[in-house]
Amino acid sequence: MKALLTALVTAGALVGSGLADAQPVRLAAAPDIPVSAVQADLNQLQSIASANGGNRAHGRPGYLASVNWVKSKLDAAGFTTRVQSFSRNGATGYNLIADWPGGDTNDVLMLGGHLDSVSAGPGINDNGTGSASILEVALAVKNSGFQPRRHLRFAWWGAEELGLVGSTHYVNSLSTTDRSRIKTYLNFDMTGSPNRGTSSTARPGSRPGRCGCSRCCSSTSARSACSRS
Repeated sequence: MKALLTALVTAGALVGSGLADAQPVRLAAAPDIPVSAVQADLNQLQSIASANGGNRAHGRPGYLASVNWVKSKLDAAGFTTRVQSFSRNGATGYNLIADWPGGDTNDVLMLGGHLDSVSAGPGINDNGTGSASILEVALAVKNSGFQPRRHLRFAWWGAEELGLVGSTHYVNSLSTTDRSRIKTYLNFDMTGSPNRGTSSTARPGSRPGRCGCSRCCSSTSARSACSRS
């Protein structure tokens, strides 16, 4: 978590400055988010799934409950939030967008990850971990009093498990001007897992891992890392 926060602080301070007029920048130390805070978020997402048929998939009540829970945390922290709806496969999906007040709105640094699970499970590894990580980073911005030069925006995407549907809908909804204001986007997917494994890139024709996802390679370690428990 500290590495993620350090990346945010660095990007917020440095990216977007012209080299010609760049001045040495002294970076503030990134706060270290306790793993227990992320684990508490994951427990909450698990509870939501357990109360809603065992998943948090697109079009299912567990997904909307997840959106509402994350939104409540951000609203309480002072973020400006909005829920964007879209339709896919006859069901309504939702993106959650949260802006931190202040910063240059013509120079947006955006962090995001998908909040939905597959229908076969609660999606705690994929992508509860990424969703909880960026939630805790957002809350750390508030708690630390961080005042970035750039405007910070956070997003939790819907229907990613159906093919990047929510994020694509968001991008297509923006005007050309609004798109140009987003200078950097950082995506966080499966940032933690209880299964130790080696990162690997899927190969054309590789067999799905045990999660049933065609993006997995056929190695045992990659299947373990991509478990959708």
